[in-house]
Amino acid sequence: MEKEERILLPASVNPVSYEITLDPDFNGEKFEGFVRISCTVIETCLYLELHSKSIMVNDASIRFKGNSWGATDTIKSVFCPLGGEEEATFAVNLAAKGPQFFEDCFELLYPLPKPDLIGVLEFSTGAMEDRGAIILRTTNLLLNPKDSALDTMQRIAGTILHEISHMWFDDLVKMRHWDGLWLRECFVTLMPWYAADKMFPSWHFWDSYLIADPTDAKQIYDKISYQKGSCILRVVPNSLGDTKFFDGLKLYHRRYQFQCTESDDLWKAQEEVIGGSIEASMKVYTKYPGFPVLRVSESHDESGNLTGVGLFHHSFLTSGLQSSVDMNTRELILPSSDDLFKVKVDHGGFSRTSYSHDLLTRLLKEVSNGNLSLRDCVGLSCNLKVLVAGRMDKKSELLDLNVKFAKLDSFYVWGTIDRNLTSIHSVHKFHGPELSEGLRKLASDMIDPKAEELGWTISKDDDENFITFITPKFSGVGLAENPNIMSATKEPYWKRTAGHENAIPGSLWWKVFGIAAAHGGLEELEALVDL
Repeated sequence: MEKEERILLPASVNPVSYEITLDPDFNGEKFEGFVRISCTVIETCLYLELHSKSIMVNDASIRFKGNSWGATDTIKSVFCPLGGEEEATFAVNLAAKGPQFFEDCFELLYPLPKPDLIGVLEFSTGAMEDRGAIILRTTNLLLNPKDSALDTMQRIAGTILHEISHMWFDDLVKMRHWDGLWLRECFVTLMPWYAADKMFPSWHFWDSYLIADPTDAKQIYDKISYQKGSCILRVVPNSLGDTKFFDGLKLYHRRYQFQCTESDDLWKAQEEVIGGSIEASMKVYTKYPGFPVLRVSESHDESGNLTGVGLFHHSFLTSGLQSSVDMNTRELILPSSDDLFKVKVDHGGFSRTSYSHDLLTRLLKEVSNGNLSLRDCVGLSCNLKVLVAGRMDKKSELLDLNVKFAKLDSFYVWGTIDRNLTSIHSVHKFHGPELSEGLRKLASDMIDPKAEELGWTISKDDDENFITFITPKFSGVGLAENPNIMSATKEPYWKRTAGHENAIPGSLWWKVFGIAAAHGGLEELEALVDL
């Protein structure tokens, strides 16, 4: 094209025709391999608020016909660089199943003729939805079916489903002002968890929701809009139940489709369904930064006898939506009981909970006995780690938690152990050899027995849960300087640096490289730099 053309194309309910010409001669420069082409596009323009049209030019495309969903048998297309056809299969299946799931959720058909997924190398924002065309960085679209870690599959599935859900909560119903951005993004951050949990039940997606890294929200909006917002929205189904929650969403979408709304419109729709108030509670969560902190401690009489459990709020007031007791004051005393006591069953509320040392010790004993759910265990670990970082709780308590968790078998739990030990070691790395040696010995005592039990190899027959289970121990025992891990990583490391790309399973790349860098010599470092 000899010059840039900007044309305003009006939305219309009638078929319109545009002629587009792509010219290989640009400013007198010839581009080898391109030819001059012309095409005419005739389509009925569906009215959707504030969306632009895009022209994508690429050297390859792959098109799949998916299963039937909605009213017609719809073509799902994935456009990717040459050679990526096999790696696009996972995305194609999501392009077929994702709209079907959301159609069932909202009882409204996908509002466009078909979804297209377009892979772009080095796409800076990671992913962006457009009118029926979802643009993704190729690392968020293509998946090697033979060598991919579970967290990679979860990330790609979450990203694609996130963008597909925008077709309902942003395209079909759009927020009127920018102050509603948080609700738009938190909704489409939360919905992929529901979808992926149904599509891939073996992933135990909700258990990993508690430990999602806020830095995963690497898009142009503040991560608070994505991660904190989705946690706030998650409080609603935790309180009302999924059925009423989705009934409220269905009412909201039916009432406001092809319109602009404000945040309060969603809360009002939910209130109509439940016949109660929810708007005031949501404003408490959304108008203040950070988390409310709930301190929990035992109270005693003058003789030292236990009289109750005290709950005290810091920061700001909120309702205990998950608990059977509603707090409408800053301090609350519950009757004493010998039964297990934990705030926020399955870690469902939106707050940080700081337990007294005695209560935390009792909880950790119940963890060892297997009396807490997986979500309670993971939530307890993540919660305590944040409070320790904020100097509200002690590092010694976090270490005690890791020791108790070492008796559990969940890969999510061992993932938290790995992160906790790595964080503590990083903080005290330069505090003297005696402390470093003590932390190394603790890591060795905790992790070595489990590492020896699981072994050191991953085969093609292992499922993704086992592979994810075995992954954290490589960094943990590397921290502990276990001689077996040094030996186990040496052979695949040298094979990979020699050019054998499949020598190291995808889930172990950074673990093996990290061990080589930390404990290898000059030869290992030079090979890593050359790689």
